Amino acid sequence: MTDFLVFDLPAVRDRLARDFEGSTLATGDPDVRVYVGVGALVPFFAVFAVLDGGAGEAFWITIDQGGLAAG
Repeated sequence: MTDFLVFDLPAVRDRLARDFEGSTLATGDPDVRVYVGVGALVPFFAVFAVLDGGAGEAFWITIDQGGLAAG
């Protein structure tokens, strides 16, 4: 988990800081947006965030630990 926080998450933070709306998708809640990405250390992850006073604030991270299906 520490490696994910150190290696994968800073790039997400930077991308959201540059273009929050363009880097995220709408959810069922108009205030909440989600960033879906692939990591170097985890197959897939999602970061849920809101805009608070012009700054994005992440409040939930979901990580797929199941791996990729062989195909």
